[in-house]
Amino acid sequence: MATNKHEELANWFFRLNGCLTIPNFVVHPEVGSDQRTDADLLAVRFPYRCELLSRPLADHPLFTVETTRLQVFFVEVKGSGCAINDTWRDPRPKNVNTVVRAIGFVPLADVDKVADSIYATGQYADNKLIARFICVGGKRGNLEPAFCNVPQILYPEILNFIHTRFHGHDKAKRSHPQWDHFGQVLYDEANRYFKPDEFCAAFLKQM
Repeated sequence: MATNKHEELANWFFRLNGCLTIPNFVVHPEVGSDQRTDADLLAVRFPYRCELLSRPLADHPLFTVETTRLQVFFVEVKGSGCAINDTWRDPRPKNVNTVVRAIGFVPLADVDKVADSIYATGQYADNKLIARFICVGGKRGNLEPAFCNVPQILYPEILNFIHTRFHGHDKAKRSHPQWDHFGQVLYDEANRYFKPDEFCAAFLKQM
């Protein structure tokens, strides 16, 4: 199993749902060498994703509710209860501003506007994109009222989705020598169990 298996599992969940991902994105300061913080996972999903034309993969509803807008996810991963770190809720260090600028999904002139909205509500949305926090954890957390609409995805839900994906599209997913070690273990474990709840229980014991 991977060293930080919670973040690895979250990364595979977003990857299997058609997202381009950057794990452990380091936020560098403008001056000096000590990093300010890091994002557990950044992910981007394009609106017209379709994999396998003959029988398209059915992605998780978290991703499919948007059909025309680019989606950008700032993913906070916890081993226990879902939460958003202070480094992402405090606007003074401008960490969100730095990440928005580094990804480059809006013009420089709009970076502060986007970041201010994310600090205030957990998301920014316009007619072309939605950028938002997503919490991943072992149980639901008590987020502050301003972030009450931030989605919280729990590990059993993630593992059930992955089991369904691997079993429902076994031929498409069977050949994967390029996958990393965690992905290989995830696939092998999912195929050891016919029932998703058995796979979920077994995998959670390893985490």
